[in-house]
Amino acid sequence: MLMVTKCTLWPYLADIDRQANEMYDLLIEQMKEKEGVTEKLKEKNQFEWVQ
Repeated sequence: MLMVTKCTLWPYLADIDRQANEMYDLLIEQMKEKEGVTEKLKEKNQFEWVQ
């Protein structure tokens, strides 16, 4: 309730959302690298790329 009265809740939630999106993007990039998913694979074998 204190965050609401001080108008700090929305900026706090926006920051948490930004951090979560950055972490998601980083994890996706790491998974793509580990699994060998590339744009070449997308061009060569779209069914394998989708998996």
